[in-house]
Amino acid sequence: MDTSWPSKPAFWHSAFTRLSLLFGGAFLLSAAVLVGLIYLALDHYVKRDTEQDIENEIARIINLVGLLEIQSYVANAADDPFTPNGGSLLYFLADPGGSCAGRGRSAAGDCPVSTLPGWSEIPHPGLGWAELDVPQAKGSSFPVLVKVVEHRTGHRLLVGKPLTQQQAFLAEFWTTALIGLSGAVVVAIVAAFLTSRWFMRRINAINARCREIARLGLDERLPLARKHDELWVLSKNVNAMLDYTSGLVSAFKRYSDQVTHDIRTPLTVLRARFQTRLAETAAGAELEHDVAYLERIMRSVETPSPVPDPSTYEHIALDEELRDLFEIYGAAAELKDIVLHLNLGAEGRSAGVWGNRADFRQMIANLLDNAVKYTPEGGDIAVSLTRREEDLVLSLADSGPGIPEEERAKVLEAGYRVEATSAVRGSGLGLGFVQGVVQRHRLHLRLEDNHPGLKLVLTIPVPQSS
Repeated sequence: MDTSWPSKPAFWHSAFTRLSLLFGGAFLLSAAVLVGLIYLALDHYVKRDTEQDIENEIARIINLVGLLEIQSYVANAADDPFTPNGGSLLYFLADPGGSCAGRGRSAAGDCPVSTLPGWSEIPHPGLGWAELDVPQAKGSSFPVLVKVVEHRTGHRLLVGKPLTQQQAFLAEFWTTALIGLSGAVVVAIVAAFLTSRWFMRRINAINARCREIARLGLDERLPLARKHDELWVLSKNVNAMLDYTSGLVSAFKRYSDQVTHDIRTPLTVLRARFQTRLAETAAGAELEHDVAYLERIMRSVETPSPVPDPSTYEHIALDEELRDLFEIYGAAAELKDIVLHLNLGAEGRSAGVWGNRADFRQMIANLLDNAVKYTPEGGDIAVSLTRREEDLVLSLADSGPGIPEEERAKVLEAGYRVEATSAVRGSGLGLGFVQGVVQRHRLHLRLEDNHPGLKLVLTIPVPQSS
């Protein structure tokens, strides 16, 4: 289980950055849809306006009294100079046989239609609306919207209007809209960047403070910003949780201190009696060994501070602590015919670590106590301490029932017990304390199968001076 503090996420991996970009993308998509709808509305309006101009002109011509008046009107209109971009109209009047009955605007000549260069290349429209591409002299063309109606005399009248100006207007609108959307994209990215940076500064400040609390102790608290926003509520709740946790730790410490006192008192009396007998008997060597054994037991029940001050950290010879605790728990192992194996591949300076001595001693004691407690009679417990590059690796393997993989993370929580081992007396606090030491000292604890049993692998950073 990785207990190291996670580093702050990269800017692009920040949830707030992704959320800002998501909202920015939604805004830009909405803007693009809005621009598209406006473009369609303008296109419809421009086309409808052009159609209205043509309808009005047709109505004006059809209402003339006779055919001669219509021919004269069309001929006079054709005398005005025509340019595709000028906004003027195109006319064509044909008799029932298809011959030209009146001159109209064209880019290539006069009647009849079948002989007009340019017009002959255009499919002859039937009655109603049509959109044509009219060729020009230089090989280019321009679009024209036309309507063909039939006069009561059987003549056909075509009136058209170039769409050049309208298309130019729509193209200009589309170009302007794209420029605007591009600017909005830039603004959205910059806004997301600045907003995310501001938010991440506050988040990183909270994370840094949490690391300080883990390092310095539960007396520290998160600072509260003046703004009563979500982060203020989060900091307030974390501080309330720390207050509650600090109270629990204090209560636990008072309880453990009382238990330690109750245990140390009879041990102290027993040590005094041994020392008295030591002065009165000749069997000094054996009694001195028993007194030293009692001293080690009394050290093993010293209650470590729940959150030790880093100023109490010191150099610890881990191999010596292992030998000492092995001798203490050796007696309990002999009662169950359990064979203990100790392999110290790292000794002396190479086995030195930096930390709180009481923490490390109690952590190893808890691991050995669990191993002896849950290993059946006649089982084996193997402990090894090896050096690997810049780390020490402490391995403890037993032949007990083991822990199912899905419960290995849970057993590191204080008070949790595996159901399969509930018959064995215990409080479930041992591994919870171990996990606390692992987190405070930036260690790495891994639980594995031992086939059968459980194997705990503890990786401990070694001071560079070692």
